[in-house]
Amino acid sequence: MTIRSLTAAAAASLLLLLATATACVPQSELPDDCDAGAVQRGATLADDQLDPDAIDVCRGQRVTLEIAVEQDGVLHLHGYDDEAPATEVHAGDSLQLDFTAVRSGQFIIELHGPEGTEAEVGVLTVHEP
Repeated sequence: MTIRSLTAAAAASLLLLLATATACVPQSELPDDCDAGAVQRGATLADDQLDPDAIDVCRGQRVTLEIAVEQDGVLHLHGYDDEAPATEVHAGDSLQLDFTAVRSGQFIIELHGPEGTEAEVGVLTVHEP
């Protein structure tokens, strides 16, 4: 095998690896309503956890996320700071976040507690349609 063929084989392997790495969310796991222009998701925040703790939407969708809140803190959606800013919540509140899913990937939903604690309470997955 020559150096040129080794280099070509290495380049092909690297391209395959990169293509696999960028496909973080398998297409088989797309939400059923991925073709909808707007979607609504609901969750409950209690005991430092969202239920459900995984929320799936598709890039390009207008998302309404309604959260029934059962504890105090500041809820923050990493990666969507401008579209859905951190919001102070109190037990008994109902929070509605409205935003367009402009970036695909997985985004941590975090709760900053009143004592300065931080907890990852869930994850928003924005799939490529």
